[in-house]
Amino acid sequence: TTLSRSSDTNSDTDMAECNGHFTPPDGVSEEQQGHMQECLKSQRVLQDDELLRLSKRVCKGKWRQLGNSLKFNFTKLDSLAHSAAAHAGGTTEETEEQDAVHKMLLDWVAWKGDKATVGRLAKALFLNQEWEAIQSLNP
Repeated sequence: TTLSRSSDTNSDTDMAECNGHFTPPDGVSEEQQGHMQECLKSQRVLQDDELLRLSKRVCKGKWRQLGNSLKFNFTKLDSLAHSAAAHAGGTTEETEEQDAVHKMLLDWVAWKGDKATVGRLAKALFLNQEWEAIQSLNP
């Protein structure tokens, strides 16, 4: 499988920026806004055990957009969806989707290594309006 990669792997340009342009969503408390900002600034590298919890918080039907924000190409995302469906064996569509998200996040952490930070993931979640998923992160 191939992943689309930026030519300069040491650059921050492989993640869309929202620093300095933080506009919190309506209906989010000041405490939640503070949490979002802490996550957006965090340089902590994600751990595999955090990803399962997070994968259950991504909005149904929105995971491909999140994957695209993380710089996965749609061929890779289709492969993840197909793999999750093949391994599901009669589970619900929602469970298949959570499995695909979990595998995508595991692949992203493996691909990015020490650049797979809470801040980078929070930016992708923020750009896709995944507020509940951001709240489940620890800065």
